[in-house]
Amino acid sequence: MHGVTMKEKMGGMFMKEKKVMSTIQRRLLQPATGYSADARIDAIREALDEWKKAPERIALFKQLAQDERNVMVRLEALDSLYLERKHDLTIMPFIRQRFLDERSPAIKLSIINRQDRSDEIRAMIWIIADDEQKSDEAIAEILERRECPDIFKSWRDGEYQLETETSVPYKHRVEYILRVARERRQEPDTLGWLKERAEHAECTMVRQTAIEEIAREWAREPGTLEWLKERGVQDESDEVRGSAYQEIARRYSAEPWTLEWLQKIAEHFDNGCIVRHHLLLEIARNWIDDPAVLPWLKSRIEHDSDSTVRNELLIEFAGNWTVDSETFAWLKERAEHDEALWVRKNAIDIVAEEFGDNPGTLEWLRERAVKDAEPKVRKAARAQIYNLTDEADNSYAW
Repeated sequence: MHGVTMKEKMGGMFMKEKKVMSTIQRRLLQPATGYSADARIDAIREALDEWKKAPERIALFKQLAQDERNVMVRLEALDSLYLERKHDLTIMPFIRQRFLDERSPAIKLSIINRQDRSDEIRAMIWIIADDEQKSDEAIAEILERRECPDIFKSWRDGEYQLETETSVPYKHRVEYILRVARERRQEPDTLGWLKERAEHAECTMVRQTAIEEIAREWAREPGTLEWLKERGVQDESDEVRGSAYQEIARRYSAEPWTLEWLQKIAEHFDNGCIVRHHLLLEIARNWIDDPAVLPWLKSRIEHDSDSTVRNELLIEFAGNWTVDSETFAWLKERAEHDEALWVRKNAIDIVAEEFGDNPGTLEWLRERAVKDAEPKVRKAARAQIYNLTDEADNSYAW
């Protein structure tokens, strides 16, 4: 017996990072029918945290910013690129070109909606003003606001209250919530005002943001936990309820009651698939070392009524747990019998990536390339066969 060498340790770290990269790429580059915009936005944010040193990350963000159909996902990719601009000199020229090529006013406004007042940003403002101001009064009004020294007037003095919040673009409302929470944390009225926004704001994203900021800054404040549980029950939006439970999972994971309580919510007390999606992913991420969690999550992947929940959890499962012979058999069973084509496809991809060298994998892939009822799943199996053998599609005997 001998200890683990530095080379072996570095190899293990490389394999773990490779697995993270593969998981994130699968979630981001899946067609829109397979993953929701929210799921891909979450994956972009996860890439910022978990994929820190991989140069492929910047290329992936650029691809999404340029080719992604969903506007919100493109916005998130551009925002992530902007955060990396000081470390990569190619990013600002790319963003400038996206500004010139982009047709969506929302994307253009996002690019100029920065506190940065460099000559480059000012030039972008004049371009959009010249091109679109005359034909769109709403855009002109927002541009005029952005040229003011500060869109966020004094909150305490009431110069920029959000009493008529529906007239203010949601992105500005969210930014305002963040500004108040982070710059005025010590003021006695801030927590009460944020709770009022979390409970009564018309915009779902404003309520979500307020809940997230309260949990981030006031998790240990007396009454915060009970209030978060209340929002998880009472809000009419699945997204907002899911955010409340998600924050409980993140902020109180060390408490002995948290895991069992969240499992009961996921199983019995909330029928919203978005809520279950948030809950199950947080359980997978925060209780990865609990031996009782793995079989429970497998059961949820097998039996949850919503295919998106099963699909997302399957990917999280593959990215977080070391695979073994039992997992190999279980993944093949999912690839053969799940009713959702995206679940079957992703199970095939995971089997090929994690068990490509196992005896029987290649023959099993050839079987799936013939027997699956969906052309997209059969195509995925053929692609994995090609990756493992370099065999062209037309070389198969079938």
